[in-house]
Amino acid sequence: MLSSIVDSFEKLTSVQSYSFRELPDDVSAIKLQFGTFTCVLKVVEDTDEVEILNDVDLSEFVINKDENVFSRCLGLKLCWAWEMRNNQGYFDSVRLEFENEQIVEIVVAASSFRQYLVNEL
Repeated sequence: MLSSIVDSFEKLTSVQSYSFRELPDDVSAIKLQFGTFTCVLKVVEDTDEVEILNDVDLSEFVINKDENVFSRCLGLKLCWAWEMRNNQGYFDSVRLEFENEQIVEIVVAASSFRQYLVNEL
């Protein structure tokens, strides 16, 4: 899925964060729109892993209006993407590198996403 988005050379046009109803202050899903592609990063509650899906029903979630780290990447093309596993073998993080060296890491912890901007020294 991520390789298809990178290969499409399309820009990130919109982003929306979502929360589980029982955890309204935590981000548990992020919908990314790239021109003709939609990608949803979703927390798998049972295992605290990331699930990457095409456009999916998000009715189990509520919209989270907090600032999203991807807002800095709007209008930029996705250049590189990594699906990362932790030392116990769980797929619990994603790293996305956009144009202009905008690098985002999303890590699952306690059924929600931790969002990081990565800066090179």
